[in-house]
Amino acid sequence: MGLDQLTYLRLCDKLIFKSPTRGSGGDSGMAATGRQGAARSVLFRRFDLFCLLLYAHAFLATAVPPTPPPDLPKECVSIPEEACPPAGSDCPCALSSDAHVLCCHLASAHKLWPGVECALSAVEASSIALHIRNSTLEGLALSVEAFPRRPELSSLTVTHSETPLEDLGYATLTSVASSVACLNLSVNAMGDLPAGALTGLSQLKALDLSHNNITQLPGLPSSVSRDQKLWVDISGNEKLGCSGIKEAMSWAASVDSASPPLLSNSSTSRNAIEVVVDVPSLPMHGHPPIVFHNKENTYCVSKMMKDLWFPWVERISLDKIEQALKLECPSGQGYTCFCSIKRFENSEFLVAVDCSNRGLSELPEILPKNTISLNVTNNKISSLDIFGTNVYYREIREFYADNNLITSIVPLEGSPFFNSFQHLSLSGNKLKHLPLYLLKRMFSEDSYVIRYLSLGKNEYHCDCNTYSGLKDWIMQYKKEVTDYEQMWCDSDVPDTKIIDLKAEEVCFSKHWKDYLPYVILLEVLLLIIIVTKVSYDYWIFKTKGYLPWPASRTPKLPCCDWAFDA
Repeated sequence: MGLDQLTYLRLCDKLIFKSPTRGSGGDSGMAATGRQGAARSVLFRRFDLFCLLLYAHAFLATAVPPTPPPDLPKECVSIPEEACPPAGSDCPCALSSDAHVLCCHLASAHKLWPGVECALSAVEASSIALHIRNSTLEGLALSVEAFPRRPELSSLTVTHSETPLEDLGYATLTSVASSVACLNLSVNAMGDLPAGALTGLSQLKALDLSHNNITQLPGLPSSVSRDQKLWVDISGNEKLGCSGIKEAMSWAASVDSASPPLLSNSSTSRNAIEVVVDVPSLPMHGHPPIVFHNKENTYCVSKMMKDLWFPWVERISLDKIEQALKLECPSGQGYTCFCSIKRFENSEFLVAVDCSNRGLSELPEILPKNTISLNVTNNKISSLDIFGTNVYYREIREFYADNNLITSIVPLEGSPFFNSFQHLSLSGNKLKHLPLYLLKRMFSEDSYVIRYLSLGKNEYHCDCNTYSGLKDWIMQYKKEVTDYEQMWCDSDVPDTKIIDLKAEEVCFSKHWKDYLPYVILLEVLLLIIIVTKVSYDYWIFKTKGYLPWPASRTPKLPCCDWAFDA
């Protein structure tokens, strides 16, 4: 019943029951002529008929169950404020229809179920749709054991609280409202729901958290059937973050949503996105398909900066996120990559492409516009030549290619990626050599980009240049080389990390190292022979007066022979 109807009903009540006799013409106080009296009589009869019709409409409005607004699913029951009991009434709740109860202006949570019993005093109902509005409660006691006649709830609506609703009694919500099909908590100025608050609502089909202060999607019931869609409205939350939203809608772009939505009204179904959600804030198993409602008026915070004078917040609507996700991900025979929104920057979406575990032998030829992150981990890719020739790779800032067959990073030299990358991960490949001049250019003083490398789990050929060059470079950039502890030498220097290399291990050839003991032994033998011969020659010279061969054949040396002259 609208406000205009109430105004006319009050006017009808005043005219019909409180006005004097009208249109008789015989009243001595009447100054009108007979014709004027007849016209007035016809006018009042018509107004009486209008009032009777209005009364009939009001009666039918209280007898027929309230129709949900066009933007709510059929499972939700929302009763207008005009149906509230009069202020100061002994019973704060009223029966709007056979099983629809409205409670208004509750100041104490303990008056809830007594008020519901009061409203249901003349009706037997095992299940009701309960709407609580305009309350001044800070918390809501949904479970009260003192009322054994407490019916089950098919729909629970708590809206327009006059004080921020901070505690809904979530510990008992699942035990009392496990059969709830619609939970409407809109316009309550409340924050995020506690973890696990909704996990027991196995029959939930609609969730309205609009016009509150939530910052993330809540954890949804894990027992909801995959065949049952969940209608969600999170519009009007000024602090809602985009992180969980964009992950949820990224999955929407990769799922066929051809089945009809939950909403029965055709005008609202055009504004809904069907999403299969699999994000950290939601259950990892049994998650329901989600229909996001009112997406064009649902904004999330994509960036927040604290300026010197005022904070600056950048928001984006869900429908724009949906448009950005309508991009063609790389695909081919037997594989399809997965694309998601990395972040929103300068009015554009920056895209991340995940082609990991796809059995690829080459990098994809075509990437979506504004792709800044590419993940090709666990494939069979052997070459990076495409970075220097393909225009789709110019914007890439993060490249993850662990566990592939890549043998060299030289093709990256001179590419746009080499000059602007932020993260390069090539762990677990077939790298043997790392050109030191390239590594030094990556972290030159002219570069203002914060960069990170992952180069572990490759069998590097270690030699004296590795010891004197690469080892020193790694020790200098240990913070940037995230897995330097896993950079090992190959079988030439087994079980040795590059950072643990020693000069005596690599600064001579392996061939010389194998024959070194024999060379030392030969030198020792030659020294013994020489000392023995010299000693023998000296003894002969002293005892017999001459020098044996070959000392006797050597020419005299003017500088030294005088020492032997007797």
